[in-house]
Amino acid sequence: MSDIFGQSLDLSSLSKDLAQTSSWKRNLQKATQETNTEKLLQLVQSTETALYYRWLELGTEGHPEERQAMSHAVNDLWEIKIHKLRWPDQVLENKK
Repeated sequence: MSDIFGQSLDLSSLSKDLAQTSSWKRNLQKATQETNTEKLLQLVQSTETALYYRWLELGTEGHPEERQAMSHAVNDLWEIKIHKLRWPDQVLENKK
């Protein structure tokens, strides 16, 4: 791929970290806009999974800004579960 000056762009140098970061962020963004309950539940679950794997990748040191953003994302997911998916009421109804 070339930039506007005709120079070659090395896309292989894009960090895997960036891809993982954008994965949970993209899923969360979609979840905040979704109105279909079934799709929303899938987005919440995929966001939680992406966050989990990203935390594993980050290990125990560094990336304080991303860690803070991830903590906020977890809180946002709880809000979605409670207010949009009606948890725990919906979970309890499904068990009956």
